[in-house]
Amino acid sequence: MDLFKTSSYSFVLPSELIAAEPLQERDQARLLVVNRVSKTLEHYKIADLPNLLPPGMSVVANNTRVFKARLLGEREGTGGKIEFFLLRREGPLTWEGLMKAGGKITPGFRFRIPKLQG
Repeated sequence: MDLFKTSSYSFVLPSELIAAEPLQERDQARLLVVNRVSKTLEHYKIADLPNLLPPGMSVVANNTRVFKARLLGEREGTGGKIEFFLLRREGPLTWEGLMKAGGKITPGFRFRIPKLQG
């Protein structure tokens, strides 16, 4: 595995392994560290973070809120699966986001998103 290629981090994560709620003791949350010198993955807890950072290092906290923005759709004609992750509303019917499909995406391709359940 090449730790420095994003393709190395593409994997299936079963929904039962995704944390639905934060731990009571937040500093006990797991932390995965990529050691660039030894090219290994190391497991720690958030509480270990101060000892892992070099002197003078700054940490920036991201307190943005996440909203339900994942849409599953299919290509028109082929039925191929498409996933949309909406990031920011640009206008009434326009969003900035990310798209993942099982094939090449070209300008003008058509897709369908089934009626949302709610």
